[in-house]
Amino acid sequence: MAKKAGIHIGPQLDAIIGVTGDETGITTSKRVNVIGDRYAEILRRERIEKQFSEAEWNALRDMLNGTLSEPAELIRGSLAMGWEDSVEDGLAEKWDVDPAALQQKLAALSYVQEVAVIEAVERWWRSQGAQ
Repeated sequence: MAKKAGIHIGPQLDAIIGVTGDETGITTSKRVNVIGDRYAEILRRERIEKQFSEAEWNALRDMLNGTLSEPAELIRGSLAMGWEDSVEDGLAEKWDVDPAALQQKLAALSYVQEVAVIEAVERWWRSQGAQ
């Protein structure tokens, strides 16, 4: 079942949506759904869930809990930098994670993979609040 929602479209999304309306035959709703479908497919193809152990995911969830990852341009490199700080705070020991191995994994991620990690963690936290 489709979910109806009133949304505010910011300038970044508005620029990507482009011209819609009767003259184009494409509604704003349709265009937003196409963009969302493409974004979801990009994330799905990354298969990011398989790149980390459960302990590493727990450490990443803990590290990102309450972190604001926007605007998107600030994401690049933020996971590796955040992990360095988290190691100092004891998260590697807390979750029994090899700090150097996770640092290496995070440093090797592409931008899209970093976004996929953040999306996966944020989705996990939202699911915890819904229980």
